[in-house]
Amino acid sequence: MNVFSVYCTHAAHVFCVHKAELAVELDLTKVTSGLGLEVDWADGKTLFIKSVKAEGAVPHWNKKHAANPVAAGDRIISINGKAGDPKAMLAVCKKEKQLSLLIRTGAGDTSTAAKKVASSITSAVQHSLAALPSSDDGGKSKQSPKFFDFNVTVDMAFHSQLGLDVDTASGKSLYVRHLQAGAIEEWNRKHPAHLSVHAGDRIVAVNGFAHDAQAMVSLCRELMQSRSKFQLRVRGPPPPPSKIEKSKETLREDKVEEKKPSDPDGNANSSSSNSSSAEEKAKDAGKSKEKDREKTTKQKDKDKDRSKDQGRVKDKDASKDKERVKDKDRKSREREREKDGVGGKDKEKAKDKQNKEKKDKDKDRDADKDRGKKRARSPED
Repeated sequence: MNVFSVYCTHAAHVFCVHKAELAVELDLTKVTSGLGLEVDWADGKTLFIKSVKAEGAVPHWNKKHAANPVAAGDRIISINGKAGDPKAMLAVCKKEKQLSLLIRTGAGDTSTAAKKVASSITSAVQHSLAALPSSDDGGKSKQSPKFFDFNVTVDMAFHSQLGLDVDTASGKSLYVRHLQAGAIEEWNRKHPAHLSVHAGDRIVAVNGFAHDAQAMVSLCRELMQSRSKFQLRVRGPPPPPSKIEKSKETLREDKVEEKKPSDPDGNANSSSSNSSSAEEKAKDAGKSKEKDREKTTKQKDKDKDRSKDQGRVKDKDASKDKERVKDKDRKSREREREKDGVGGKDKEKAKDKQNKEKKDKDKDRDADKDRGKKRARSPED
């Protein structure tokens, strides 16, 4: 028996002694708040129970089984016979109302010595497995992936919310607790399940910026406020091998996008520069928008002033036209008056002449009468 076989034998013995499993039967029709658990699937195979809430099917079950309750630190290894795929197990929880949970409890790990022995043996086994050649790939070591990273591109020009409820407790990544309506929901509708964001996934980078959860949250808020398009690096459990093969080209493209020519390793410095450049772009976009608004406002003011000036000019021209018309009317009236004055004088002269002629005729007539009377008297005398 070689060293590797000895390690495996001891490892099996230790884990069999300290492994405790618990069968839990749940009826979701009697509760309205779901399972009542907060879980994590970082190992890609089980659902690790981070906490047990006050309300839900599991807390209700704990009240009836106080001697052996489900607690934080336990792992759900199967749901209704579905095991080894956390997303599939969660899908069963959404579809079925009667659930049978097989839970591996942490109660058997009370022995510190046993933990140390198990840890050392596990480490040795992992090193031995890494050193062994594989017949499938020509003697190269091959390990199944624990995580599956993929990129999610969101455009906030058409959304007001990202649609994620995240936890920053780890300090290095954003743990997705719940999904809400928003840009991520639209992404999920357009992409297959293994490239969709689910509760339990982790956001490990925002526009290439990573390793600082609070800074990633702040960057997301700034990008959402500026209505920008940005990229999230999401880490979830590995999908089936067939889907991994189909996603290889997508992953290669994502890695090329994350790396910059100045830093081919894609390390933290390039991530930081990507973040700063994104922030600068967002600020520049905001400044350009402000300048455009100012230009528009100034142009509107100029147009108003121009229209006012044109109105004043029109009013002046109209008043001048009125004055011209008045002057013309006044002059025409004066000419008429002058004409009327000249004609009146001529008429008066004509009347005076007529009157004089009439008087002369009257005188001549009277003189003729007098001469006739004198002639009539003279024969009598």
